[in-house]
Parts: sequence; C-alpha cells; structure tokens
Amino acid sequence: MQSKAAFASIALGALMALGSAVASAADSPEQRILTFMDVRAAAAAQATSLLQSVARDSHRELLKEIARPDRFVLIELSAHAPAASGETLPPELARLLVAPPDRRIHHEFGEPAAGQSMRGGTNQRALYLVAHVDIGGANQPAAQDALRAIQKSGRASAGNLRFDIWQQTNRANHYNVIAAWRRAADLESFEASSAARDFRTVVAPLIGSLYDERRYRRAD
Repeated sequence: MQSKAAFASIALGALMALGSAVASAADSPEQRILTFMDVRAAAAAQATSLLQSVARDSHRELLKEIARPDRFVLIELSAHAPAASGETLPPELARLLVAPPDRRIHHEFGEPAAGQSMRGGTNQRALYLVAHVDIGGANQPAAQDALRAIQKSGRASAGNLRFDIWQQTNRANHYNVIAAWRRAADLESFEASSAARDFRTVVAPLIGSLYDERRYRRAD
C-alpha cells in the first residue's frame, strides 16, 4: 500500500496537471468543465472551506453531495478557467483527497439555455442533480433524441432553475446532466412525471454502465 506521503505527491501532481488542462480548455470558447473530488470523510469541513475560497475567486460553482458530504463537484466555464496551474486547486487539498480529482471537459449538447441562467441561482435551498449517462456507441441517435426530449421537459417543469446537458469532448458517448430545482418536492414531482419515466425507459437498454445520478446542494 502506498504511504500517505506518496499518495499526497500523486494527488498534488494530478492537481498541477489539471492546470494544464484548464489552460488548453480556455483556448476553446463555451467549454463546460466538471471536476469531481472525493475527500476523507473526517476532512469534509476543511475541504469545504478550501473549495469555497476557490469557487469565490474563480467564478466556479461548488456543489456538495447530500448523501455523501465528502464528495464535491466544481462547475466552471472555460472562459473563466485559471490560466496558471497553481490557481486550479489549492495544494492543501491534496492531502485531504482519497483519489485524484476527476476533471471532465464538455461542450454543450442540446438547446442553449433561453431565459435560464447558466447558474442555478444563489438559492442555497435549491436541489441540484448531476447525472452521468454513458451510451453504447451504436445507440447514439436514440439516446440523443431522448436527451433532447428530457431537457425540454425538464426546463418546462415546475420549479426548474436549469437543465443543461453536456457532452464530453474526449468521449462523445458520455453525457452529463446538470439540473436544479427550487425545492426537493419539485424534483420529486418531475421524476415521477411520464416524461422522466419515459426517458429512463428509453435509455435503460442503451447505457454502457450503471446510470449514475447524485443530488447536491450549493456549497459556495
């Protein structure tokens, strides 16, 4: 088993490598970036404080998973991405991580948000949902039609603040749904709707891995 010092060195190296990825992403406008981070459970409060400073200083949104408060995701646009590697994530975070940060770069898929903010708003009670959808290669047309349909229904649902679908740039069969509702009841009502159930019915036989959906609150 690797020592704590060795793991911290690996994690710090991953943090620095992310800086180079950010600089490359900034060369292409309109890219959307998600960075997933898992920290030690006992370090969740300390990690929250560190990441709150990062979010405030770099125009990023910080979400904390409700079921697992030791899991975070940073949401950013490439136009706001830091130019210097040292500005990406604080080195102090490396010793709190249980795995290197998982940074995924996307472009927008589906309809651009019209009348919706890219951010879910400053409502700290808003309930966020981030879902990863991995579609088998031959199933793209059917899955993309289903994604476009659920985005339209989601944006029209009661209490919805945002419903973005992003397609990963280096794996075109990977999509992330980033959505938010004013209240948990609004999300639960949408998930019980025929549109949401039809979407899950369509994509169930098309996905290449387990449908991954997590709920978050804003932590910035």
